[in-house]
Amino acid sequence: MQIAPKNENSVMLSDNFKSVSFGIKQDGLAHIFGVLRNQLYSDKILAVVREYSANAVDANVEAGKEDQAIVITAPNSFDPTFRVRDFGNGLNEEEIRDIYANYGESTKRKSNKLIGQLGLGSKSAFAYGDNFVIDSYVNGKKFTYNAYIDPSQIGMIAKMNEEETSEPNGVEICVPVKYADIYDFTEKIKNFFKFWSSKVEVRGIDASEISLGNATIEGTNWKYFSHKQYSATSFPSVVVMGNVAYPFNSSIMSQEIKNLFSEKVGRDCYAPSLAYNFIFYVDIGTVEVSASREDLQYTDFTKKNLVQLLDGFFSELIEKVNGKIENAASIFEAKRLFQETFCNLFSHGNAFSFLGKKCNWKGLDVSEPDVDFHFSQDENLPDGHEPAVIKHYFTGRRSRKAVNFYLETKLSSGEDHLNVIDDCDSKYLKKRMIDVIVNKKSYKIVNVITVQDQELWEKALAKRGLDGYTFKKLSEIEVSVPVRLVNHSAKTPSIRNKKHLKHTFTLDLTKNIKCNTNSSYWNPVVVDLNNDTGVWMKIHRFGWVSDPPVGLDRLIVSLNDICSFANVSANFIGFKEVPKKINNNINLIELKDWIIKTVADGLKTKGQLDDFINYIITNRSETSCCQRGAVALFRRQKDSQTVINSQDIQDFLKQYEKIISIKKQTTFINIHEALNSLHCVNLFLLAYSSGTQVNLFDNLNNFFNKYPLLSLVDTSFFDWANKPETDKTILSIFN
Repeated sequence: MQIAPKNENSVMLSDNFKSVSFGIKQDGLAHIFGVLRNQLYSDKILAVVREYSANAVDANVEAGKEDQAIVITAPNSFDPTFRVRDFGNGLNEEEIRDIYANYGESTKRKSNKLIGQLGLGSKSAFAYGDNFVIDSYVNGKKFTYNAYIDPSQIGMIAKMNEEETSEPNGVEICVPVKYADIYDFTEKIKNFFKFWSSKVEVRGIDASEISLGNATIEGTNWKYFSHKQYSATSFPSVVVMGNVAYPFNSSIMSQEIKNLFSEKVGRDCYAPSLAYNFIFYVDIGTVEVSASREDLQYTDFTKKNLVQLLDGFFSELIEKVNGKIENAASIFEAKRLFQETFCNLFSHGNAFSFLGKKCNWKGLDVSEPDVDFHFSQDENLPDGHEPAVIKHYFTGRRSRKAVNFYLETKLSSGEDHLNVIDDCDSKYLKKRMIDVIVNKKSYKIVNVITVQDQELWEKALAKRGLDGYTFKKLSEIEVSVPVRLVNHSAKTPSIRNKKHLKHTFTLDLTKNIKCNTNSSYWNPVVVDLNNDTGVWMKIHRFGWVSDPPVGLDRLIVSLNDICSFANVSANFIGFKEVPKKINNNINLIELKDWIIKTVADGLKTKGQLDDFINYIITNRSETSCCQRGAVALFRRQKDSQTVINSQDIQDFLKQYEKIISIKKQTTFINIHEALNSLHCVNLFLLAYSSGTQVNLFDNLNNFFNKYPLLSLVDTSFFDWANKPETDKTILSIFN
């Protein structure tokens, strides 16, 4: 354990100036104490629960009773009082007056065994109400004190009673609770003690309501609870120090988290990945906290220790995951175990890609929930010649009594999913699926595998870690439908369209975009890789292979728009497998490169490149209501021929009118839509934005930073109300 270092500063003093120590005069005490009472805590009810509970644990520790539970009594309608009882040494009258009457007084600063060190928590009840009661049990005597805010607003402590008692030593704090706040107190108690590590007895609340349950996975000083994101059981990640849970602000630690991810797994990770359902435990003194103890102070000291904690966490996490999946019987089971643990781990879903690189089963990635069977892509087989066909059956959205299906390329590892080999007559297949999914509700989804080439199918299984895996057969599922066995694997695979055997095609942009199949847009062709010219793309199942995917109909419409705008034509070539020699011919250009260059050349010819970039940049910017109102005011005054002396406003309006005229150009709208639909906007900006183009709204933000008073005026005065006198008043500031 370590205590956070203190700053030690040396100061040069002038001989001509007498130094004076800071202090608080008597007549300022009421104000200062009022600030400490009313403004220190943003959550006043939680402050009462947290501070007195922490003080109670400290009292037990000081008395050598760490193993004895403190007692918390929740308020209720019959007894609206929040109580905290410790079993320490108790406090005599002098100690009561020192601790409770003096702000900043603490005996705990020299030890990292004790939670409270600020000397403010004992007065936290004043943040909620005007009085609280202290019962001190010392050697067979009970002393009762009333702490209250007197007319001076400074506060007083008065001894109310003294009597004999058989109660053990200790202190009980009693805070009167307003009837309307009973529910809030109960909820704060539940949430606060979910992260409590010391022994505690909570009276008036069922223990199950406080428990977080068992962690999904945990390590030396961390736990993860795989609750669904944003559900009632989800919670923001916390750092627990001395039983107190402090919010873990992953955004502030974003760079440190990215660096650790990069070091551990060779890639970046979004900071929000650790934003939910993690508990990190640290020793007292490891991190620095705010005076209110509601948040961490992310000083260099705190960050350094958190980085050390996270470093160990990432290493241990990878080790724990591998240990959990290494004994799985199949890749399906390994994937299912991974998903059960981490399906909600990271808010941006990149846990899978990150962990999949370090966590594997027999060298196979387990990060995705499904096993991929892209035969044509993986086994280099022609379309239509596949080892097996997979039909994905599921309940229809409109009718829960019907099932639909589509052709699938993946097999699921989910427990409510069934993967079966089709060995039955297809005549009864749909009826069997209705019986399994709808009537019996045995599974949500059934993937029916029709094997067409047994040898190739076994090779595909071996490649995916499923060699030796025994699939259930469709005939083995108990259903009230006739069974007629058929050996599908004995069939010779057929190829319905000989075009599917070809590997190189040209795209016909003149085809009606309402064609039924993707292959209808393509014509087989032979390409001379050394001499031919054209624009090439990789295709799969006669669709453009792009990330993110773009539909072929959308591609054709966008390419036609670009060709029309730039007044060019091109030979668009599609390869199922991109030849290695394609780079030998500089006249064969990749599709996205061609799109960006063609649009840029067309704009340059028209002298509109900078204007178009301004258009893109401006369309991405957003303005506040106040900013829009201010612009409307300035434009009204300009239109009414009002003299505007401010050069800033004049320059801004000139720029604004230019941008408005640019944004109305139909050509820009169409080309921007084409680039956007093909996911080329960012690439275009990267290639041709010089940084000298105008972002109108960046200038607008700078303008508002220069004249901040504008941001304080309600929008209605500027725009909706349109009061001439208000316009004149505002404009006079600038004139």
